[in-house]
Parts: sequence; C-alpha cells; structure tokens
Amino acid sequence: MTYVRIKIGWCYLAVLLDLFARHVVGFSVSDSPDSVLTTKALQMAYQTRLKPSGVLFHSDQGTHYTSKAYAESVSSCEGMTQSMSQKVIVGTMHPLSASLEALRQNGCLRVATRIQLKRQVLLAIISGVTTKR
Repeated sequence: MTYVRIKIGWCYLAVLLDLFARHVVGFSVSDSPDSVLTTKALQMAYQTRLKPSGVLFHSDQGTHYTSKAYAESVSSCEGMTQSMSQKVIVGTMHPLSASLEALRQNGCLRVATRIQLKRQVLLAIISGVTTKR
C-alpha cells in the first residue's frame, strides 16, 4: 500500500501483484488506509484471475493484512492461502515497490482526484508500465 498526494489531500492505493507474471492483478483507491481498501484490492485480484485455486497470497505484516476482516476476506477466496514475510528491513526493494516506483516515475501518481488516480493506474496496467523486470 502507498499514499498519493492529490489536490484535496491524500489518498491511498493498495496494489496486488502477480509475482510470476509480474503484473498488477488488483488494486483499490480510498481516502482511508484501512482493511476495506486492501480487501477490495484482494477481491479484485481474485475475480480478475477467475477465482484461481492453489494460490499463495503473500504480504508483509502490516495491520491491514493482519486484521480479522482481511483474514476473513482471504478465507472467502476458495483455494487461497495467506503467507506473511518477516518484518521488513528498511531499504530493501521488493517487486511491488519496484512497480509503484515505475508508476511514480511515469507520472501516474501525479493526479488531482481519486478518479484520476484510478484511471492512471488502469492505463499503466494496460500499457505495461508496472511490468518491467
């Protein structure tokens, strides 16, 4: 999850990345950095991938991914198992960080409204901005 400065303040962007294919499969934008935001991104990814089975969902130990609401959302995705990493070492770069940085560098996160942010992220996904290895 990351935050994005918009004209009227801040909004938050949760992104789910398929680590094998290296592309975004789900995202959500909200005014609040909460479990609702991350749950919506997870559900989008699950639907986008046509309800796959045998999927391992891996996240950090942030409060939005360790909440009861999020655990219930993962459980509702039949065939999905949740995995969590150890505490993150500051300064390490993982694939999602690289994808978010690609969005920033391409100007996708310089917007005025949440709706513009959603459009920019969708365009970036379609054009492959987040898929560079």
